[in-house]
Amino acid sequence: MRSSRVLLIVCLLGLAAPSATLAVDTTTSFEFTALGGEFSVGVGKHKVTFEGGVAQTVGILSLYRTGLHSWMLASGETGVVTFGTAAEQIELFIRDQAVSGAGEVRIYDTVGDLISTHHGTTTGFTQVSVTRNLMTQLPIGRIEFEHTGGSGFAVMDDFSYTAAVFPRLGNFLPSIQPGETHVALTPIASGLTAPNWGASPPGFPNYLYVSDQSGELWRINPDQSVDLTLDVGAQLVPLGAFGPGTFDERGFLGFAFHPNYATNGLIYTYMSQPATGAPDFSTIPMTRTPNHQAVIGEWRTMSVPPDANSVIDPTSFRELLRVDEPQFNHNAGAINFGPDGMLYIAFGDGGSRDDQDTETVFGHGNGNGQNRGNPLGSVLRIDPSGNNSANGNYGIPADNPFVGEAGVVEEIFAYGLRNPFRFSFDSANGDLWLADVGQGFVEEVDIVTSGGNYGWNAYEGSPFFVPDGNQPGFITNVNPGAPLDVVPPIAEYDHEDGIAIIGGFVYRGSRIPPLIGRYVFGEFASTFSNDGRLFYLDDTDTIVEFNLVGATGLGHSLLGMGQDGNGELYALVNDTGTPFGATGAVLRIDLRAGDATGDGAVTLSDLAALLASFGLSAGDPGFEPAADFNRDNMVDLSDLAALLAVYGT
Repeated sequence: MRSSRVLLIVCLLGLAAPSATLAVDTTTSFEFTALGGEFSVGVGKHKVTFEGGVAQTVGILSLYRTGLHSWMLASGETGVVTFGTAAEQIELFIRDQAVSGAGEVRIYDTVGDLISTHHGTTTGFTQVSVTRNLMTQLPIGRIEFEHTGGSGFAVMDDFSYTAAVFPRLGNFLPSIQPGETHVALTPIASGLTAPNWGASPPGFPNYLYVSDQSGELWRINPDQSVDLTLDVGAQLVPLGAFGPGTFDERGFLGFAFHPNYATNGLIYTYMSQPATGAPDFSTIPMTRTPNHQAVIGEWRTMSVPPDANSVIDPTSFRELLRVDEPQFNHNAGAINFGPDGMLYIAFGDGGSRDDQDTETVFGHGNGNGQNRGNPLGSVLRIDPSGNNSANGNYGIPADNPFVGEAGVVEEIFAYGLRNPFRFSFDSANGDLWLADVGQGFVEEVDIVTSGGNYGWNAYEGSPFFVPDGNQPGFITNVNPGAPLDVVPPIAEYDHEDGIAIIGGFVYRGSRIPPLIGRYVFGEFASTFSNDGRLFYLDDTDTIVEFNLVGATGLGHSLLGMGQDGNGELYALVNDTGTPFGATGAVLRIDLRAGDATGDGAVTLSDLAALLASFGLSAGDPGFEPAADFNRDNMVDLSDLAALLAVYGT
């Protein structure tokens, strides 16, 4: 549960309970006239809104505690009080004009649970004062004031409010330590721009396709030659969010092969296009313009069925889905077919910070991550061969978790995500592993299940998250009103160790035995200076860092990961951190020649592993791929020579 991790944070930091002496942020004696059914006092985070009833004077002095006005409800009316920031303390006074007990005040916490109930009298004003201990109690989320009697007014006067102040957390997690596995990085392609995803087509396990953010889809052949199979660069929004050559999160962001690609030649893409088409979904106000549109489309190879050298027909594009994006960032962009044959699509929250509208930010409301009424901040699940969607271009599976719920996007599989970059399915058991980029504090790894809420923007990682208006939000150990039915991350790290997680794969290859079954992923660039990192989860789901043979660090920006049809993994990097230049490269994650066990030393255990497979070829019982150091699918004298050349080091 989320709460157990928060209690741990409290213990680790030794945070004290808040003081009982609280300064008032907003107060009113209703010395004005408001007859429209809604009015507010205070501003920004300290605004208090009153809905229902009227603020007025009626010339009856007993109905005012101070001044000559009060908030009045007629018989049968209910008023509601809400806050810009949840309340730590409130005080108010109520009185009934005709029947004692007719005026009822109900105070609720931020998850809607009733805190207390209070009633007025006809003999004088009743004081209602509630203070919450934020270390053990949820703050006040709203107040209801109801006139249950048959005549006269129920009135409220002299209202005061103190906004909850939540303790701010900084870095709180242990630093990531080196793991036990040592790997080497073998370059297999270079001269790309910004490679961000790699996969093999079904039926062609030895060919790795790689998407380039600038618009190209490359095919890396078994001989490590590279061919262009598709170029969508002309369809993309112009890249460089701050001008030519600058950082950007838009572009050609993902692709997926149809499970039956070997017979139908279908491939699917995620592109950032100019906002020129009619969107299927939008959070953009009528007076605003989206930054761009996320477009999911289908393509077909020139020859069907495809062969190993097939290219994609540039005229075959069929649009499935188009979504307005408010800002340039938080696009996610991964698309993958699950083991169920459905297409899963990751959308970020739309960009900017806090996932909330401000004076300058639009398209978020109070948070796309927690709003199932639009696709942003979610993973969608669709059937590209169906047609029961609103636009008729794809199907909505009947077993999606929110099918039939009013006001909900039925395509949503899971939600509560900020910038899920990336996700993949474990080829052994079908688990969906996802990495969600945090805002200013926590990067997280999730295992995503149907209907799951992963917390953003109520949580960042395991701590609670508090949006802060025009200032960046922060994390806290005190619940400001976050939902409790959320799925906690399986692993997380804070910004002492990096700034943007890069999702990867559960290793199911055969050439690195100590990694089998481990989730492998990384960090974009710890200080935005080509200092990416490569991680994996150990057997306790603790994040540890690879030991890189012959290097003290990755030395590049990590832009993505790839997995070929044999389950082997690749790091996709460049030296600019932007979608420009020609420094992009694909690095295969290997064991060092001679180190069959991956422990960093070439010893008798490695020689034993080689001798156990000596003379065997791939497919023979007992063949150990990790001992095939030259990757020629046999363990022979050349492998023994490679081991002996480094023995003892």
